[in-house]
Amino acid sequence: MKAELNDQVADLKSQAGVNEQIDEKIISIDTFNGKLKSYISVISELDAWIAEGRKRMDELLNPEAPFEAEERVLATMELGEDITNKMDIHEDQQKIWDEELAPSQAGEDSAECKAIVEKSNNVLGLLSGLNMESESEAAKFGEDVKHLADVTNSVKKFDPWIKKSDNKVKSGMKKAGSLPEAEQLIDELKSWQAESAKMKQTLDNGNAAAQKMSTHGEADKTYAENVKRWDVVDKCIKEWIVKMEALIKMWTDQAGELRAD
Repeated sequence: MKAELNDQVADLKSQAGVNEQIDEKIISIDTFNGKLKSYISVISELDAWIAEGRKRMDELLNPEAPFEAEERVLATMELGEDITNKMDIHEDQQKIWDEELAPSQAGEDSAECKAIVEKSNNVLGLLSGLNMESESEAAKFGEDVKHLADVTNSVKKFDPWIKKSDNKVKSGMKKAGSLPEAEQLIDELKSWQAESAKMKQTLDNGNAAAQKMSTHGEADKTYAENVKRWDVVDKCIKEWIVKMEALIKMWTDQAGELRAD
């Protein structure tokens, strides 16, 4: 009986081992299919974007209405950045294909596999062609592209700060109920004031870059509007600091008088 039971146990263990191998194989297949599905989806998204990129390039090359010089430079620069981003995405996907998805055994290079590779290569070819056109167009503007990039970056840094600051101004100055609270608030205000000075310098740097461009009328208009908004915030900060300092002085003097008594 013992020998017979041992044989049955051995058979069960063998079957369990086979089941575990099957489970591992199923998990491996599911993982592979998930990665392949994701790869195909990303390549399809890139393929769909190419039509948009082509349209934007054609509008630059043959605009329906005259482009302002600054608008043309900016549109060219933005399109170039978008194309580069799409090519980086394709490069990442190609690495996944080469390392994890590409056929590694005989018989795996099916017609479907070849179709996927062909589509990916076609997408890369179209993106590369768009990139060459974009670089050629950007080269026409010379240093203007670099200077406009500096202008754009300065505005991108300023926009979120001024929106946040505008909301602070609308909310009004925080109330302090004690000397410690007032001292904490004055620290916050001075930190905000330091940010304000930094943002003004950012705007000025962008304006300096704009002045080096062949045309900068639109950039000048944006700079003037942003400085006007900055002035409102900076003036408010200074006024609030004066008020808070007066409040701190009053409480400090009162505390001194109480100690003297």
